[in-house]
Amino acid sequence: MNASIFRSEQIIGSLRAASGRATLFVALACLAGLAFNALRPDSLPLFQDWRALEAEQAAVRLATGLVALDTDRVARLYTEKHVLVLDARARDFYLMEHIPGALSMPLDEADARLGELLRALPPDTLVITYCDSVTCEMGQELGRKVLAAGHARVGVYLEGMADWLRRGMPVESAG
Repeated sequence: MNASIFRSEQIIGSLRAASGRATLFVALACLAGLAFNALRPDSLPLFQDWRALEAEQAAVRLATGLVALDTDRVARLYTEKHVLVLDARARDFYLMEHIPGALSMPLDEADARLGELLRALPPDTLVITYCDSVTCEMGQELGRKVLAAGHARVGVYLEGMADWLRRGMPVESAG
């Protein structure tokens, strides 16, 4: 019995030693990888602004004719005379908070309402559509509908309401 206990303790001790060596090996491999990456002229970034990356990827997916707009650009444009901002989110979200001056244009209402709205606009009006964030494609879809309805100047605010709020930009509520 003592021999089997002794043998079990030897096995456990061997496993602990092997585990420690494996952990040390993995840690050294990670450090070597980090050092190699730091020395490369085309090194990979260790920390990424994922919001910017998502916006960049969303801009690549934009339909021909749509222009990607960021928060800074929308902040400069939204109060100008020949700019119309359309909120593609559901009406309840619009009522809670929206970009000042924006009109509610949920996708399920767009087909019925866009034609009349766009006919009343001067052709040089920039129509900006937006949704909640870069992961929400309703702003892009609304932008495509505006293009399909024959309006040529269409921008999509990709970062949307989430980034607008995060950056402390002004909002209106209708509720």
